[in-house]
Amino acid sequence: MVWVVYIHVLISQMHNSITNTKYLIEWAKNFYSTFLVSGTLSVDTFFTVGSALMSYSFMKAKRKNVRFNLLRYYLHRYLRLTAPFAIVVLVSATLLKYMGSGPRWPLFDQNFQQPCANNWWSALLYVQNYVNLNDMCVQQSWYLDIEFQLYLISPVLLHAFWNYPRVCLSFLVLCVLGFVGVSFYVAWVYNLSALRTNFYGNVNNYQTYYYFLTHTRGAPWFVGVILGYYIFKLKQIEFRLKLNKILVWIIWGVYFETMLACSLGGYSTPRGEEYDRFGNAFHIALVRPVWSLAISWIILACTSDYGGPINWVLSLPIYQVLNRFTYSIYLTHFTILNVIAFDKKRPDYLSNFNMAYDFWGILWFSAGISYLLVLMTEYPIAVVEKMLFESSGKRKRNLESGVHNAALEE
Repeated sequence: MVWVVYIHVLISQMHNSITNTKYLIEWAKNFYSTFLVSGTLSVDTFFTVGSALMSYSFMKAKRKNVRFNLLRYYLHRYLRLTAPFAIVVLVSATLLKYMGSGPRWPLFDQNFQQPCANNWWSALLYVQNYVNLNDMCVQQSWYLDIEFQLYLISPVLLHAFWNYPRVCLSFLVLCVLGFVGVSFYVAWVYNLSALRTNFYGNVNNYQTYYYFLTHTRGAPWFVGVILGYYIFKLKQIEFRLKLNKILVWIIWGVYFETMLACSLGGYSTPRGEEYDRFGNAFHIALVRPVWSLAISWIILACTSDYGGPINWVLSLPIYQVLNRFTYSIYLTHFTILNVIAFDKKRPDYLSNFNMAYDFWGILWFSAGISYLLVLMTEYPIAVVEKMLFESSGKRKRNLESGVHNAALEE
């Protein structure tokens, strides 16, 4: 989430009025900017971890013979996502225009308030990455659209995986390869730039034809589904990962090199005064699935006691607390950032220090707002949902008990 906030600060700086415009091109060519732009990979971490947890939880419930309730499955997900999101949409559609002023403020109203006033319905239905792609309400919510759309098809995949694991595994691998092929094709046809800081390709269509769309971004989610299945097998001791120490060290070395290649590999190939069509398309097609595989190794290694100190760090209890606020920070930080940016009355000076200064302010400000949002929406919805489903379960158990007693009396 820190990486997400930082890259949005960078994007805001790049699109703001700045006094040292020439420095922007020079700055965009260094390693530091490449690392920041690679923050988009953190979204693929969310896809991988989220789908792995979903897959593992489903398999675990099936092993315990817990009856699958499709309505509850969808309702639970929709309520959890939508309760805080609806508040952000409502505020964006009604109150944003009163939060600032200045020469650039009409652009803020046009780009942030009006889309929510007009297209709030498509946001709450999680379809605007296809329906209102160029007029999106709460622009960072494209991730929610993709995640929810994939969640809708997940029951079919998970049931198939449980009943026909070998066939479904082959199918899921083919799906991942299909996403890779589609991404390469789209990048090739539209001459897309792999990095937002590469000014020599088609940067403008990067989001429209690739970044916001489910059929080009689904590979990490499918990798996570496969990962969740094998974690379930490990937990059930149906599958053991036996590796000697030397091999474990080799795999960890390959993992770190892979992470560096994904986050910094775009420094050379996709960048240059002459647009490298193949290099950019190749990078776009492979970087996210490969990153997802690297994330999968971390989870698999820690689950199999091959994580060492990394497992200890990632298992610290503090993350159980911080995890409760990441979703609300994701929903609020981009709007807060742009309120501040469009309210400014003079140009900025682009520098690493100024970006760091803006980043820490935005991060902690959005953390404070997210704390209120969690208390107002996520906790109450969790309580209501628990009461609703528990009362439904009690009624069902009472009914079954009554039928059983009547049968005994007869």
